[in-house]
Amino acid sequence: MVYEQDDNGDISLSQFTYVLRADCDAATIDIEVKDANLTQVQNASTFLKYVDNTSPFIGKMTTGSDGSVAYQLPGNVSFMRGLFILVVQKDGYRDKEVHFDLSPCYPAPPQPKKPVQNKTNSSATLPPKNTTTTQNTSTNAANRTNETNATSQDGGGAQSTPALPCPIAWALPLIMLYKSLKE
Repeated sequence: MVYEQDDNGDISLSQFTYVLRADCDAATIDIEVKDANLTQVQNASTFLKYVDNTSPFIGKMTTGSDGSVAYQLPGNVSFMRGLFILVVQKDGYRDKEVHFDLSPCYPAPPQPKKPVQNKTNSSATLPPKNTTTTQNTSTNAANRTNETNATSQDGGGAQSTPALPCPIAWALPLIMLYKSLKE
């Protein structure tokens, strides 16, 4: 993945274009250097640097007649998770600097195991959940009545347990009745 690329130097000079390929299995980075007309550029100097290593400089190579170079990477590519910097230079061209990584070469993260489902022969239909968060008290009372009357529809004889109203919902009218009787 290319993160950044810059053209450095005199803006009146030609710019490079490039093709960058990484072969994860062969641990190589292949680079094709071209001009603005997509013609291969011969004898361009390329410098490859890996920034997350104790000896970060990988090498310097010059493009051949086909405008390409191939860098052999040291070590296991799947562990090279840092940033690479490629610099391309040639007289008559602006320097090109490209920052990239080898993220397609990283191993896939392990997939979580699927939970084992407990299979049972009995099933019950639960009362519908109330999805509205703001309701007035008359709607809540209607919902409690509907939840109390809900039963299983599976035909197996199993019935769902009716939902009990909130203790405050039945205790508050009793408290108010008690206070009015005392007065």
